Amino acid sequence: MSRVKIDLKSAAVPDKLQRARYMITKLTDNPAFPKPQPTLLELKNIINKLDAAYFTALDGKMDHKYALRTVNFEFNQIFDILFNYIQMESKSDRKKIESAGCEVRKSKNDVSIKKARKVKKDESKVISLPNSEARRKKHKGDTSPDYKQMG
Repeated sequence: MSRVKIDLKSAAVPDKLQRARYMITKLTDNPAFPKPQPTLLELKNIINKLDAAYFTALDGKMDHKYALRTVNFEFNQIFDILFNYIQMESKSDRKKIESAGCEVRKSKNDVSIKKARKVKKDESKVISLPNSEARRKKHKGDTSPDYKQMG
């Protein structure tokens, strides 16, 4: 099951704007998404609003930065609604999700994720060895210099 990758919230504002504009071009006249919610006009308006707030906030004034945070929050909410719409309309079809200009999350069955988990488990065993050795010495009452340095 493919899922829409939602990672615009953590992106920098210029990156958000670029990706949002790309999504609008991909959604325009896309037969898989005939009536996007929110509408393309609403999406364009929030993009333009965020763009204006970003360039206004570059002067460093606190009230302009606050306005940028407010518009950024509104942008995130509207795009969350869009991502949910894309997920529902696509019925988890990877090609449809990508046709909307969205990225697809990697599934749990992806081989690269399994390899990463295996490596992570192996690393945690190596990292935990000195600590477990120190605990054994402590329980045996060993006060050797090695334990004092590790403790």
